[in-house]
Amino acid sequence: MSAAIMMAAIGATGDPANAYECGNTIGTYLNRYGFDIDFAPVADVNTNPENIVIGPRAFSDNPAVAASRLVPISYSAPRTSSWPSIPLSSV
Repeated sequence: MSAAIMMAAIGATGDPANAYECGNTIGTYLNRYGFDIDFAPVADVNTNPENIVIGPRAFSDNPAVAASRLVPISYSAPRTSSWPSIPLSSV
């Protein structure tokens, strides 16, 4: 597996295709080991900078940016048979 980077770094690239590639990489890796669902959060928005739970695992503190990364990372799931979960911990 290639080196893992935080979702905030992917969100900051300005290119939603990077989210697709991230989802594809994670899904392929999990599928290789027989997992067909990924419980890692993908829809977090870092709305509170003091919240150490969300932080850099969110694509952005901007809901529009986070949403624009959610679609491509979700589209990568069917190609790897590893579906991301979408917890609402930041709602």
